[in-house]
Amino acid sequence: MRCFQVTAKPFRSLLIAVMGLALAESSVLVLVSEAQSAPSSTAATLQILVRDSQGHPLGHATLQLEPQGATQKLAGQTDTHGQYHFTTLRPGSYMLRAEMAGYAAASFGPFVVQAGSLKTVNLTLSPAAASQNNSATLQFFDQPQFTIAGVTDPTSLGAHGSNATAPAKTDLTREVVSLAGPTTSSSPAKPSADQQTLRAAAEHHHLLAESEEKQGHSLDAAREYERAAKLEPSEANLFDWGAELLLHGAAEPAIQVFSQGNGRFPESVRMLLGLGVACFAQGDRERAAGYLGQASDLAPANPRPYLFLGKIAQAESSPSPGIAERLERFARLHPEDAQANYYYAVALWKQSQNNRDAGKLAQVSVLLHKAIQLAPSFAAAYLQLGILQADQKKYPEAIASFQKAIAADPRQPDAHYRLAQACMRTGDQPKARAEMQLYYQLAKQNAQQAERERSHMQQFVYTLRSQNPPSQPR
Repeated sequence: MRCFQVTAKPFRSLLIAVMGLALAESSVLVLVSEAQSAPSSTAATLQILVRDSQGHPLGHATLQLEPQGATQKLAGQTDTHGQYHFTTLRPGSYMLRAEMAGYAAASFGPFVVQAGSLKTVNLTLSPAAASQNNSATLQFFDQPQFTIAGVTDPTSLGAHGSNATAPAKTDLTREVVSLAGPTTSSSPAKPSADQQTLRAAAEHHHLLAESEEKQGHSLDAAREYERAAKLEPSEANLFDWGAELLLHGAAEPAIQVFSQGNGRFPESVRMLLGLGVACFAQGDRERAAGYLGQASDLAPANPRPYLFLGKIAQAESSPSPGIAERLERFARLHPEDAQANYYYAVALWKQSQNNRDAGKLAQVSVLLHKAIQLAPSFAAAYLQLGILQADQKKYPEAIASFQKAIAADPRQPDAHYRLAQACMRTGDQPKARAEMQLYYQLAKQNAQQAERERSHMQQFVYTLRSQNPPSQPR
């Protein structure tokens, strides 16, 4: 399998130049120096994303970018989405450092920026000291500000790093893998003797792949799935091969396999789902939404594509084009489905954040109450309802909703965090402090689990690329 490369979605460039500032009067360094500017034909762009382990953006983090062999550092500050762009960079090697009050600094590098390229680096900041957990006075934040350290570079593996969509990527990948196995459709014609021989050999390799996966031999399993797909490029074999690659973080080759499968079997809903999730894991949200939307259009009565779209809508700051409209169709076709009402509510909530549409907010409340009525133990619906109520400064109602969310699922870090904030708003500092302690514990456990999974995926992809790779499907 070759090392495939997918062109990243272009980002809007941002160039800020601050000249004539004395370093003694400011902790912010010169943002862009003339010495570092490159001609437009060779200029590179570096996008920085700074977040916590739960995927919440960290705004106002200070960034320092140091070109190798240069005395002048470049600096910037993340926006409210935790993003910053260094533009017109010369090709070369760089070191990156992120700092924020109350946090331990995180560094990344050295890494290489190539001429005319767009590179993305994700940084995760951690609390400066565990003793801060017990501070007498809690601070207010719009988003959780406490996290476990970690640094990823998505360009090194071909899959996107730790960010706001990380939990959704894990969930969606598992959903795709759960679709593996034979389809219910039968072959339209009796196979020839040669075809029967190839099919038997393919089934043998498929069984070997399943055995290797059960024993934890992920790379061997991927090889066997590939052999099965090459001997018999059926819908099931191609899908299982792509799902195995996706399961272990090899997003780029998974896209190639699912694309091949989609070309051969354009009516396969699960092939489109696999392709969409692989693009989402790669960081290409627009293509992901497009493929998942195609799956929902192909089978409008099938709830599964809408559930995939709903998880993407839940992970994004604003839904990609077409998602809200399809989730509205989901709720309309399945009015008694709690998840249909919940995911449509989430999409409307995200849309309302820009214009504060009172009508949409009222509809969000109705949909969430209906979801809870249909599924009284729906933790995520209680949590979203509490977020809506807190945003409307209805803190007693929000506290009740957060408590119900925790009762339904005590392992939700965000529910504990938001309950702590709501309790602070009502003056209940002891309760707020206790909930913040629970948030710390759960966030740390989740971060450790995520790091274990990331390390496994990283090793799989590195090994896959370093060994003699088989060719992609023909």
